[in-house]
Amino acid sequence: MKTIFDIREMGIILHQEEIGHNYYFGERNKVWISGVLENEFKYSHTIREKNFYKNRIRTLSKGGQEYFVPIIVSGNKLKAKGKKNVKGKFVEVAGEFRSHNFQDEYGKGHLMLFVFPKHINICDTEEKLQEGINLNIAYLEGTICKVPTHRITPLSRKRITDIFVAVDRSYNASDYIPTIVWNIGSIYAKKSLEIGSEVRVLGSIQNRMYFKRTSPDSDEGEYKEAYELSAMWIEKK
Repeated sequence: MKTIFDIREMGIILHQEEIGHNYYFGERNKVWISGVLENEFKYSHTIREKNFYKNRIRTLSKGGQEYFVPIIVSGNKLKAKGKKNVKGKFVEVAGEFRSHNFQDEYGKGHLMLFVFPKHINICDTEEKLQEGINLNIAYLEGTICKVPTHRITPLSRKRITDIFVAVDRSYNASDYIPTIVWNIGSIYAKKSLEIGSEVRVLGSIQNRMYFKRTSPDSDEGEYKEAYELSAMWIEKK
């Protein structure tokens, strides 16, 4: 397994901290995403008389796989950058990967996942980005809060372990991040992790579609979209 000191070679986050941008990130939650804005910013919600707006960033993996990363940005940050006519523009954000529990109109609970930028840079051209296009890096330190689930994918036969990582914020709140650990890391997670294990995780944020049946014995249902952290490296603290 890689050690914590190897992330200097795997990402850009420590570089940002070295050049004095450590206020972009939380102590245990660090994210840097760059890509293209999917839409115009749309109103999301208001908290304490502050408006927040949502969008998604389209990124490409090294293998050409397309991912969409949701972001929620404060109106104050967008005023300085201009929030109109941004669809298709290049963007990079630095901040934290967060979660929010909410209930729908039927009283059913849902977990909403998004990146909360503390820094946002919107550009007309790719060359104006500080760190280049299609970066997708997240680093978390947290605690396993559900029993890890190990499985093998039916088509590719890859080993996967699903974990939930609870990441404390700097004040009295936590974010709950679903995480997929692959292959060798999956075996390590299966053997070494349990509820209460403290871990460090480095990976990328990804989205995927899945079909949710109305009941276990029914063929009816609907397609839903899930967001999660795809871990490329994990270790116990």
